[in-house]
Amino acid sequence: MSTTMTNSVEQIRNINLTKRMITFNSKIEAVRAGEAGKAFAVVSGEIKSLSDKTTAVTDKMRNDTTKDIEELKIISNDIATNMRGPDRPGSGFTCLCYQTAWNHS
Repeated sequence: MSTTMTNSVEQIRNINLTKRMITFNSKIEAVRAGEAGKAFAVVSGEIKSLSDKTTAVTDKMRNDTTKDIEELKIISNDIATNMRGPDRPGSGFTCLCYQTAWNHS
């Protein structure tokens, strides 16, 4: 994954971890408050739900980005391999050039 994307995802994950800790602590305080803390417990539950969704999104971003970068590495490697020997008969780049020239003649 690119450094920029990695840093961004990690920052989101760190914020989310902090949010989870605050949520956990607020649930404890809601229980301690008894009846008066019930509404606060509901809010805490909603924040946890948002935190879970954030985790799912950042995990998907990390996985998708890693997969995309791996695919780009393969594609760029294939291009480099094809371009290394344009004067070799049968090289992919040469065949592509001949095919393109033939199609446009």
